[in-house]
Amino acid sequence: MRKLFVATFILAGLGLPALAAEDFGTVESINAEARTIVVNGETYTLNGEFDIGTLERGTEVALTYEEADGKKMVQDIIIDEEVTTEEQ
Repeated sequence: MRKLFVATFILAGLGLPALAAEDFGTVESINAEARTIVVNGETYTLNGEFDIGTLERGTEVALTYEEADGKKMVQDIIIDEEVTTEEQ
């Protein structure tokens, strides 16, 4: 009975979605063709819904992402307009 419970618990855990992680910092580089940005030395891939043209190097961002197939896939990104406006 205990083995059945453990096996059920493990299988149930496999069905859970990945937990999102967060990061924030300055956009260091942008690759529009690959749809990637680098923040804090980490490469993040943007989904097709995000307009990459709204980003530029030096923009402060906060983002949430999930890791899938070895890539950090951005789920949401917030551009800190106050910081980028003050720097200009």
